Amino acid sequence: MRMNAKQKAYHKGLVQAVHVSKKYRAYYKDNKEEYKEVLTRAFGVQSSKDLNLDNLQLLVSWLNGRSDTLPTFKPDIISDAQAVKLRELWHAYAKDVSDTALLGFVKRVSKKAYLRIELVDKASATKAITALKKTLGEK
Repeated sequence: MRMNAKQKAYHKGLVQAVHVSKKYRAYYKDNKEEYKEVLTRAFGVQSSKDLNLDNLQLLVSWLNGRSDTLPTFKPDIISDAQAVKLRELWHAYAKDVSDTALLGFVKRVSKKAYLRIELVDKASATKAITALKKTLGEK
């Protein structure tokens, strides 16, 4: 979603509020990976700059002690139809048609690593399907 100038300024202010909070500084100073894990578990991202305004507000509230808990992120995983289509396109495109090779392609396209095809999120699957269709000349 695109933000107007006021929303961008508000977003920047919220990110700054995250970075100056005591809880953030303690997490980030002592264990960056733990902080990234908290963001991943709660929002599915590894950086506060990738959060939308609503999620940034939740994070700031939690970091400043106004909220006790963060939400639990539930990714929207690949549908059966997407998995079938992805594999069909992959078989038409690749010399190595293994799932391992397909997961490597998905990682290159989406910048996210997955252990199994069934765990790929819908956005990553859509990117991979679109890339394969363009490469194969499909519409």
